Amino acid sequence: MTEAIDPNLKPGRRSRDLSRGRRRRLLAAAIARTVITVVVLVVGYHLIPFDRGDTWQIGLVAVVALVLLFAGAVLELRAVKVAEFPTLRAVQSLTVSLVVVLLSFAGVYMILSNNDSGAFDEVLDHTGAVYFSLTTLTTIGYGDIVPLSHAARNVVMLQMVIDVLIIGVYVKLVTTTVRERLAAAPASSVD
Repeated sequence: MTEAIDPNLKPGRRSRDLSRGRRRRLLAAAIARTVITVVVLVVGYHLIPFDRGDTWQIGLVAVVALVLLFAGAVLELRAVKVAEFPTLRAVQSLTVSLVVVLLSFAGVYMILSNNDSGAFDEVLDHTGAVYFSLTTLTTIGYGDIVPLSHAARNVVMLQMVIDVLIIGVYVKLVTTTVRERLAAAPASSVD
């Protein structure tokens, strides 16, 4: 269930209602913000030494990632609710959320792999962990990297559930919010 939108908030605008030049600048700025955010996340992921530490870090990384993802999703949903151009903001939100999920699970897979050489059929590095996380996220699962330990399989199952929640629930919440913003009545009308 979505919250009521502030009646004093202007309805969301569509970028197609703008001049061609303004639309291009708006789109370029949105793409730049999204790309910069994704690059910062990917570089940050590659700078974290997931190969050191104890097994307890797996749970800690997973819990912190899930809390940050949930908090980020709530903040992003609120940002879409008040955005002047909610569709652009929604695309940014969904893109960043998917990257955060992908990299969070990749970090957990690296810790698992480096702390238990039998967790997967090969030891994962940063790229291998992202690759495995992405094939799980997209449900392709080539089978070239296989979780072997119970812990690894449990984390993969958790990622599958989180992926379904993001794709099913979060995408629905964001798209519903965008539709509500675009259809929002003028401030003079009553709910």
